[in-house]
Amino acid sequence: MPNHHRLLARLVLCCACLLPIPATALASDAVPSYDAAQLQLDPAHPLVAPGQDDSPPSHPFWHAFLLVSWIVVPSLLWNWRLQVQVSERRTAQDQLCDQLAFQFSLLNGLPTPLYVRDLDGCLITCNRAYENFFGSSLEELRGTRVQQLPFAPPELVELLATEYQQLLQHRQPRYFDCRIESAGQSFHVYHWLVPFYSARGSLQGLLGGWIDISDRKHLEDRLREAQQAALDASAAKGRFLATMSHELRTPLNALVGLLELETTRCATPSENLLIAQQSAHSMIDLIGNILDLDKIESGQMQPAPQPTDLETLLRGSLDLFAAQAREKGLDLRLHCALPPARHGLLDPLRLRQVLHNLLGNALKFTHQGHVTLRAEALEQPPGRSLLRVQVSDSGIGIPAQIQPRIFDAYRQAHAEAPNEYGGSGLGLSICRHLTDLMGGRIWLESQPGQGCRMNLELPLDWIPAGHDATPPPVQPAATGTTGLEVLIVDDVPTNGLVLQQQLASLGHRGTFVSDGEAALRACQERHFDVLISDCNMPRMDGYTLTRTVRAREAAHGTTPMRIIGYTASALSGEESRCREAGMDELMIKPVTLARLRGALGGALPMIDREPAGASAGQGFDLSHLEGLQGIEPALLDRLLSELRSSLTQERQRLRTPLPADDPEAVGQVAHRLSGLACTIDAPGLMHACQGLQPALERGPAALHAQQSQVLASLEALLQQLGQEPGSAV
Repeated sequence: MPNHHRLLARLVLCCACLLPIPATALASDAVPSYDAAQLQLDPAHPLVAPGQDDSPPSHPFWHAFLLVSWIVVPSLLWNWRLQVQVSERRTAQDQLCDQLAFQFSLLNGLPTPLYVRDLDGCLITCNRAYENFFGSSLEELRGTRVQQLPFAPPELVELLATEYQQLLQHRQPRYFDCRIESAGQSFHVYHWLVPFYSARGSLQGLLGGWIDISDRKHLEDRLREAQQAALDASAAKGRFLATMSHELRTPLNALVGLLELETTRCATPSENLLIAQQSAHSMIDLIGNILDLDKIESGQMQPAPQPTDLETLLRGSLDLFAAQAREKGLDLRLHCALPPARHGLLDPLRLRQVLHNLLGNALKFTHQGHVTLRAEALEQPPGRSLLRVQVSDSGIGIPAQIQPRIFDAYRQAHAEAPNEYGGSGLGLSICRHLTDLMGGRIWLESQPGQGCRMNLELPLDWIPAGHDATPPPVQPAATGTTGLEVLIVDDVPTNGLVLQQQLASLGHRGTFVSDGEAALRACQERHFDVLISDCNMPRMDGYTLTRTVRAREAAHGTTPMRIIGYTASALSGEESRCREAGMDELMIKPVTLARLRGALGGALPMIDREPAGASAGQGFDLSHLEGLQGIEPALLDRLLSELRSSLTQERQRLRTPLPADDPEAVGQVAHRLSGLACTIDAPGLMHACQGLQPALERGPAALHAQQSQVLASLEALLQQLGQEPGSAV
């Protein structure tokens, strides 16, 4: 019998056993008896009991089978389904436990504090870093609000409470920097907040945490300190350069002015006079180079394009070096291929400065042969040109390894150059910066022993020669003469006298007063065409004087006079201060006749520098001053008398101790005496005056001792001028 039949039979028997059997059916008489003889064993027929009907039975077996199947099979299926669900649930629970364990390890393994708060701001949970930060367990922290945490400063608590409200209201992440103090330590942190939602999308609360950025903040603070130190150093450098420029330009003002006047008065100036004048201009050039480099590096220099006759500019630049070329036996050439009757629109001052540097270097390093200046215009669409200038020489050349660095500041092509040729190494660096400023480029071509070719290209616009607009000159007063009436205001009489002579040589008349109040009275008494005022004076400086004059002109409706500032200060804000005060122009000492003529005529833009170069000159002593002034004895006597008077007044003032609590008063004394010392080239007095400010910082005793040195220097000067020395302090 097949196995499945056996299984089915066993199932039926089992079910049958479960069926109830009536008791009567089990009675002996109810069961027929058979003997073996009555049984017929015929293989061809089924076994039939004798006397039994062979009609189909009622099949109670199948009834039982169906009943059992209806009960057992669904039970087995349900049991199997339950086992599958239990297995799936157990697997899901294991996975969930694994995820929770992973999240727990992840959160507590992070070094940054994390926390969860509900909609009321109460803490739900946090990680171990959060617990360690506050030194409390989760059980102690759970349910606390931010106001209950040991945060400091108190404003941080208000900030966090506000940020929580903003996040819950707008449901947008929040990020901000703040400072947290805990356990006596301060931390700069980057705090973040994000909302979290349930599986159905309803807002449940917020997640928050922070990252310690104290190291980054410390580095930022150090960077800011370093930046501020660099700015302070740069400002100190600028102040130092401006101070040095002021101190150097003050004696150069008298030196250059008097030398120039003497040169114009002599039909044939002596060689010594020319050398002195050249040395003075070299000193001015060196000061200009240093200040220009400082302005370029600080971004304070801007080009001032104007119509320029380029051929005249080129020839004028070349003429300045003609004497030097003749002295060295060099051939100085000019090849100009520029369009005639046209002016170029560019900054002539900056171009001239570049040319002077290039020509000066070419002559310096060329011992025989030639120096050639070439210029041509290359047409560039649309309607523009490119000015190409080349300065070539037959000098010693520049090695290839030096050429990439030749335009760096303080860099020279040859190690022996400073000793043998002189110079500061600033010229080519300034040339490169100025060329970049004008939108051009500069480069060199050179071989050792074969000379050097410096090439310069600048963008250029051409205009007809007659279209350049020159400001009208100042009209002279209606006095029947062609000269201007000029009022000079300066607290140092020597400077005023030199300026008077310069004005006289230009055909103008100068009236000198020593302070701003006297200038206001003079303006009320008579008419002046021009006012030239020193910018830095005691009591009423040039800026206050200018504002007062402008206010009076506006009140009375009179025509404004031309006001020119006049100072030895080279601070970068000097020009803007002059314009704000109402001045028309600013002249930086020393002032040449050409500069003065341009300022009076209004033909030059306001500038605060002189051409560039490199050298230094010696002081100009009193004997040299007397020699130059010997042509006019009366004027010399007046100059010496003013010097004696000024020195005597200063000596009288210095007999009163200087106020140690008033740095401004001490600075005015030092400035005033330094100007006098520079004018007559008195190095002893100058050094003594320079020591006043440092002595003031050391205390009253040091200031008093330094004041005694200044007074002693004044006594010595007065003795040289023929005065009897007075008593010391």
